[in-house]
Amino acid sequence: MNDKYSKIEEIKPIYQIDKIKSLSKPIHLKNSNIEEEIGKIIVEGFFVAYLNYAVLIGRVIKGKLFFHGKNSIELKHIIKLRCFNLNNELLIWRESGKLSGRLRKDESGEESYVIEAIQALFGTHAIDQGNNFTKLTEERGTELLLPFPYELLKDVDDKKIRVFLKTRNYIGRNSTEQADFVDCRFIGFVFQGNDLK
Repeated sequence: MNDKYSKIEEIKPIYQIDKIKSLSKPIHLKNSNIEEEIGKIIVEGFFVAYLNYAVLIGRVIKGKLFFHGKNSIELKHIIKLRCFNLNNELLIWRESGKLSGRLRKDESGEESYVIEAIQALFGTHAIDQGNNFTKLTEERGTELLLPFPYELLKDVDDKKIRVFLKTRNYIGRNSTEQADFVDCRFIGFVFQGNDLK
């Protein structure tokens, strides 16, 4: 898989404040229309699903969720679901048994101050899982299945690369008029300076 995910770019210094246009709006969901809603908003990208029994990381391909050969997630198990790409994130969460949602769309809307950050993911040993998925493990027993081919992640064994989750944090004013983080969204994954978009 030699594609846009293997190019090298520089990472911005951590905690650099930028100003961008961004729009956030609520999305009203029913259990029956989640996949349809995802397909309208995020055609290609990634997802992180927080379920009752696991955390799954996969790809959104043509508006459908794909996780290691599967193309569906049981909606009844969703606690929180983030579907995202470089410009958009659809965040879905369960509250009092009902699903709520928020769309965050960058490059349109009002100007916002943001700070981008990267968080290291656990994993210093790579195991090929097939279907363009690789399992990262740690000596202490942590395992994480990522939607990237083994060739891209094999160097974690030599500790030459680490995998990071890139986030964008939005600054606004809270109820006491102090500057605060008012929202956060996932953007993509970074491999030791390789920025995946």
